[in-house]
Amino acid sequence: MKTRYVLIAALVLVLAAVPAAARPLGNASLQFDGVNDYVTVADPINLSGAMTLEAWVLLDTADKAGRILSNRQGADGYELDIHNEIPGGAVLGLGGNGNSMGSTSFEGHQGTWTHVAVSWNPETHNVIFYLNGEVADTVQVFFDILATSGPMVFGDMGTRSGIFVFDGSLDEIRIWSDELSQTTIQAWMDRTVTPAHPDYDHLEGYWPFDEGSGQSAAGAVHSPARDGLLGGSSAAEATDPTWRTDGAPMPVERTSFGRIKARGSRF
Repeated sequence: MKTRYVLIAALVLVLAAVPAAARPLGNASLQFDGVNDYVTVADPINLSGAMTLEAWVLLDTADKAGRILSNRQGADGYELDIHNEIPGGAVLGLGGNGNSMGSTSFEGHQGTWTHVAVSWNPETHNVIFYLNGEVADTVQVFFDILATSGPMVFGDMGTRSGIFVFDGSLDEIRIWSDELSQTTIQAWMDRTVTPAHPDYDHLEGYWPFDEGSGQSAAGAVHSPARDGLLGGSSAAEATDPTWRTDGAPMPVERTSFGRIKARGSRF
């Protein structure tokens, strides 16, 4: 009997020593069909100052992509997308008030999970594009992004045009009311956001897409109004993106932290 207890204790110690990255993750993502799939967030995230947008993307085809996120009503607001320029091929672009705020080539990243990030600082006028944590391009833009009444949409334009529907998979969408540094982007792009993040107080929206089923893509911060609704209603329908059982390469073990800011709080 004593031998059994010793063996059990040893096994527990061995399991505890296994790095988190080696343990299986409950990691999921959403796949958009490029036709009519979308996710709606009722509470728009209007940013009047510095901002950073992040997401993991996986394009299904080389010649089509679409809106990653759109916080836009009419011409006002901002959008992050991957589109095709002729000539030039696929580009990652940031839009503001219906105008381009710059873009960078996305060629060579199709067909594989890629982390994209764009920061905007209205004081320096710099828009910086990152691909997998590396600076891809920097441009200067001299105008302010106007507020919108929403809602925010993932996978299509906020106006639900059906023209720029995303064709591929999305994971780990994050919106920050600050210009994240390259060091911070690199350190956290493949980690679950926690209060240990140096810009945690500026985290305005965060969707890990880890439910794996159902009609809701819970927002991990703020109020339930920032939860994502698949398609146009709480019922299953053709406009729902499809849950994937695999997601972006996130080697850090996830935890069930629920919302990491108080419900109803605002910056």
